Amino acid sequence: MAIRAKRPQKIQAGQNVRQTLQHMAERTAHAEIPSMDEPSLREMLRDPIMQRLMTSDGITQTQLLSLVAAARIRMRDDRYAD
Repeated sequence: MAIRAKRPQKIQAGQNVRQTLQHMAERTAHAEIPSMDEPSLREMLRDPIMQRLMTSDGITQTQLLSLVAAARIRMRDDRYAD
C-alpha cells in the first residue's frame, strides 16, 4: 500500500487553473496559455530595476498602463472583427 503525500492547496489550485485555461485554449483559436511562472504586470512595475528603466526612458507608469489598455482593446476588437 503506497502512501501519497497531499499536495499543497496552492499547487493544486495552480494546476486546476492551468487545466481550465488549457480547455479554454482548445476552444479558442487565438488563445495562449499564460505561464504560471511569470510575474504579473503589477509585480513587474514594482520591481526597482523596471522603475529605473522607465525613469531613464522618460516613461511613467500611467503612460505604460494606458498603452497596455489600448493594446488590449485593439486585440479584443481584432479578435471579433471576423
